[in-house]
Amino acid sequence: MPFWKRKSTSGAPPAVQTQAAPQSQWQTTLAARPGGQPQQAPLAVAQPNLFQQRGDEFFNSADYSNAAFMYREALRQAPSNNEQLPILLQLALAQTLSSPPDLDAALTSALSAIAINPSSGQAWRIKGDIHAQLNDSSEAVNAYTKALPLLSGYDKVQTSQSLANARAKAGSAAPSVPTPTSAGQAYPEPARLSFLQSASPPQLNPNVGAAAPNITYTTPPPQAPVARRPVSTTSPAAASPIPGSSSSPLLHVQPPVQHRAPSPNSLAQGQSLANQFDIPNEAPPSYNSAGSSITRVNGAAGLMNSSAFTSWETWMSAVKSGGLYLKGVTTTGEIDTIVALFWGKDFVQSILLDVPPTTVPHQSWTKYYATSASYPGTTFLDYDCETSNSYDGYHPGTITIIGYSEEYRLYQLDIKPALQLHLESQTFPPLMEMDAIVARLEQLQKNATLEDNAGLWRILGLTAAPNATTVTCIQDICMSLHRGQYDAPNRFPNLLNTASFSQHIFGATTGVGFRNFLLNILIGAELTIRLDKMGSAKKYPNFMSNSISAVALLARLWMVNITLRKNPTTGNYVVNCVNWALQEEGLIRFAEEIGWPYLDEARQSITGMFNRMATHPNEVPNYLSDWLHGLVLPGKFFRQRIMSCLVLACPSTKSLSSAPFYGNGLVAGGKTYWPKRTALGRVLAGMTNMRIKAGWVGPVAAPAGTADGWYHLDAKELNFVKPVVDDLTKSSIEILGFTEGEVQRDPEGTIRDMTDREKWHPPTSIPRRVDAEKASLRKAVLLDAVRLIAGDRIADVQYYRAAVDFTCHGKKVSYTLYTNPVFVSVPKCEGRDHPIHERVVQKHFTNIVQVKQLKDSNTLLPPRDTLMIIDATEPDEEAVARAWCAETGRHAVVRKNGVGCFTCATALATQRTGLGFNVLIWVS
Repeated sequence: MPFWKRKSTSGAPPAVQTQAAPQSQWQTTLAARPGGQPQQAPLAVAQPNLFQQRGDEFFNSADYSNAAFMYREALRQAPSNNEQLPILLQLALAQTLSSPPDLDAALTSALSAIAINPSSGQAWRIKGDIHAQLNDSSEAVNAYTKALPLLSGYDKVQTSQSLANARAKAGSAAPSVPTPTSAGQAYPEPARLSFLQSASPPQLNPNVGAAAPNITYTTPPPQAPVARRPVSTTSPAAASPIPGSSSSPLLHVQPPVQHRAPSPNSLAQGQSLANQFDIPNEAPPSYNSAGSSITRVNGAAGLMNSSAFTSWETWMSAVKSGGLYLKGVTTTGEIDTIVALFWGKDFVQSILLDVPPTTVPHQSWTKYYATSASYPGTTFLDYDCETSNSYDGYHPGTITIIGYSEEYRLYQLDIKPALQLHLESQTFPPLMEMDAIVARLEQLQKNATLEDNAGLWRILGLTAAPNATTVTCIQDICMSLHRGQYDAPNRFPNLLNTASFSQHIFGATTGVGFRNFLLNILIGAELTIRLDKMGSAKKYPNFMSNSISAVALLARLWMVNITLRKNPTTGNYVVNCVNWALQEEGLIRFAEEIGWPYLDEARQSITGMFNRMATHPNEVPNYLSDWLHGLVLPGKFFRQRIMSCLVLACPSTKSLSSAPFYGNGLVAGGKTYWPKRTALGRVLAGMTNMRIKAGWVGPVAAPAGTADGWYHLDAKELNFVKPVVDDLTKSSIEILGFTEGEVQRDPEGTIRDMTDREKWHPPTSIPRRVDAEKASLRKAVLLDAVRLIAGDRIADVQYYRAAVDFTCHGKKVSYTLYTNPVFVSVPKCEGRDHPIHERVVQKHFTNIVQVKQLKDSNTLLPPRDTLMIIDATEPDEEAVARAWCAETGRHAVVRKNGVGCFTCATALATQRTGLGFNVLIWVS
């Protein structure tokens, strides 16, 4: 699903409720509910103007005619001038942007706004824009002149540019108004706090029976169906009433919505490809930043006559086709992110250029990913960005711009955690006979679309609801499971915290018992058939949580991997594993792909393991049982499980047990392997021919003197700066490498220089080194060693600092990986190299640093706010550059193998047009 439409975390409410809610059957439960008591809902606030809110929604959808209609109705609901003024401004904009534009009505709205507040600079500015569209340049000049002293910051900059254009058209004596060198009141960037991301949660020992839950469940008599009576509680702010219930609709206050440019239409083509990569089929809105809808005009445009500027702009539009640009997005909960777009391409085509083709060496590895297309309605992408098949970039150890957006989103939620809120019902599902559970599961395995609402109410212990819809059923399932997971965890466990699912199936004294576990699977199956029916576009805030998503995912795995057969003699059910041979092959293939040091041993041990498990179940650890049955959750769960299973399968490594943390690296048999999201994984991936399989990077030689085992790194997670932030203290021509002084001294010469097409030819690469031929005769970089330095021991967990030793151009260098940066690959832009002015190119070329100079104390590195290009064009210099980034705390963009041109690569690395890393590793 579109990441800009996701809720912040587990259904965090988007806004405060506007009035006391009617009585409802729902109860509010916070993620950490002290004493088992529901928390109070937020206090009621004033009722909003719903017509204005609806108008904002239409406006943001580029439906300006309906927006104008709603704004007119909103004016009737606004009793005071203060309330009418912003509505009139929005109405004027909507009327201006309607198709066809209703400029006369827009002018009337603008004049009404001026009558209310003659000091409204925005009203005067909109009036000027309308007159400009009416080709009434004289009136436009008057309006802009009155608006200019009333505005500040970038609004004033844009208005001065519009005034210059209007004066030029009107034949005024003043040909232009120079763009201010400082906006004075530039918008401050939000403070970014540093943080140290906590380690992945530890896992329970999967190889022995888990301890029984503290709460002992005594089998009660069958529960009578619970009537759907409302309870005296207040619904949470973000909740919507269940259709068909007695609850009346709730009114919400929406966050202030700023007008935005229309989104590009991406529905025309490429939808089948988009579904493969879990790509949304619509472009996102822009940042919720203040400002008008008028596009920023080049600061020198006022110095040019209209025909000259139009000719140059037409040429520029043609030559930049297929080039990269980023669009800022503000999502629910004020979470910022960005999306990659390409000039001349629709949205789906653009995203496909960012995402490389995904291949998996074996069919069993497909469970590593959980896209919203394959698991609609679930929140696993919110929970773990590693589950996305559009996360990995074009080069080993890099991520796509989409992957960066997910990392940036998690970073913001870490420094500003969102409220985790979900709804629960009054009761949880009652006990159910085993035969009835199995019969319904068999029905669903034969017909995966067979809904039975009457049967669902019996499973959940609820009375039938005549007006129930598919969405209502989904909500009831989620609420019932939430209640069960809190009040009866010994029957409804949180599967995200379950060490092994086999302990519930086969454990005589561990787990929740086979019948209870099967009931969870059945409820999850009932949920998945309804989620599939609604599709991936439908979301369920406050109902679908991460723990419920895990139930749905596990149920889907069960339905394709497991069948049940009743033994007629004993009456017990036998578990039949459908794809055990495929799972054995997949684990052996993993050992082969990563260069496992005990490969022969692994082949011998894994082949026939399922048959041995049938006769000697105690000899097969629970993790391996889960793997053979195909019951492995995606993302970091899959990555941790597949390596742990390989370790447990080999007699030489079985004593190491499973990885206690998701981020653990492994030392075994003289080799070491590291997860792709760790500092060592990302740095080592820069070495030539390094293997990355199922989220694991390696092998390299094990650190000297280090015993075989699992190791946990101490590497600080880096802050992110806000991406795509224009420097409002600079005009457009300053960004191009010119100065305001040059414009004032020789405006015509500056314009000629800027619009000279011969000066917009981009380089195909960075300048070739003087000693390149000599360097090519020897290997530039050798990896000498990886070292693990013991650090703090916290809560019985030993942390290690990683260091990497190289021989770089004959000199010994060492880097300590204090931080864990991300490396973003330049996407595959289309067409020829895209335009960039030679002044900007020369500026970038003055900040090129060779890899061998990074540790040279005599080298003066560019400041952090200036783009630095690291020349890593010799073999394996990329790994040294990455190690330098990890030591000094710098994210970086990686350009390699000819993917992406110089213009797009440098634009991606800077803050004004890109991610703000200001480090570009140029490999090839």
